[in-house]
Amino acid sequence: MVGLVNAYSNKSADAARLRTLAVLTGERAVVERVVPRQARRLTPAEIAEFCEAYRRGGNVREWARKLDVHRSALHEIVRKHGLERLSGIVTPEQQVLADAYAQGATLAELAAQHHMGPHRVARQLHAAGVELRPRGRRPS
Repeated sequence: MVGLVNAYSNKSADAARLRTLAVLTGERAVVERVVPRQARRLTPAEIAEFCEAYRRGGNVREWARKLDVHRSALHEIVRKHGLERLSGIVTPEQQVLADAYAQGATLAELAAQHHMGPHRVARQLHAAGVELRPRGRRPS
């Protein structure tokens, strides 16, 4: 009976009917109330730390995991504070991609090696200030 009540606990009318049935049959119905999760509020220190990291190229997804909040909360902070990433700062991942690309690797080769799509590789190279070669076959 408890399993039935729990299964229908989000539907108040159904749960009320089940409680009535439980009383009529003489069983005691145990209903657990589910408390909705409250969004975690970031402290001013956490916001400042995230803002600085974001400006330097920090990853929103990683920071969301670290701070135990949803990515949308961090994107809202970015919007509210009008944050922009500092230009000229190249992440280590971008530097590795840029070096390999300069040595002649193609976007497809880099994508396969680093487990990402070729468009993401191109965006990372662009963010690092690398000018992409023209598309098509390389001249022999």
